[in-house]
Amino acid sequence: MKLWLLAVSIVSVAGTLWFRRACHRRRMKRRFRRAKLAEERAEELLERAGFKVLESQPEYQVRLQVGWQEHRASIRPDFLVRRRGRRFIVEVKSGRSAPDPLNRHTRRQLREYWAVLPFPVLLLDAETGVLRGVDFLDTTYTRGSFPRTAIRIGSLVLVLWLLQQLFFL
Repeated sequence: MKLWLLAVSIVSVAGTLWFRRACHRRRMKRRFRRAKLAEERAEELLERAGFKVLESQPEYQVRLQVGWQEHRASIRPDFLVRRRGRRFIVEVKSGRSAPDPLNRHTRRQLREYWAVLPFPVLLLDAETGVLRGVDFLDTTYTRGSFPRTAIRIGSLVLVLWLLQQLFFL
């Protein structure tokens, strides 16, 4: 009797896990299909808006320092486009919340492009066709200048402190 109950429990748990995974896979396939269609539509929208698509999914290598070690990573915006001689990075979003620049995931992605790449950043809602420029106004430094400046100032302070310790003891 107890063995039968255990077998039913195991089958129920396994069935539930399988069903949850199947539902998750289905949602992910639908999301990726939607994103792919959005990017295909985005190319048409950009060309109608007067942009020339220079590259789709361009890959940029970035360097970052963690502690004293330098690392490399890559970022991949959706499009690099040109209009009237200026180049832009375009990030395409679709769905309910993703096209909102206040969505934390979208905002962080746009902020990364804005901070690392030398081009203005545009956000395209592929479902509504709305294209908006994105700029971050709260920064107290210009792109890329703060980390180098902070390291230089920190190094100078360290050297001055060492000199003080050596000569004034």
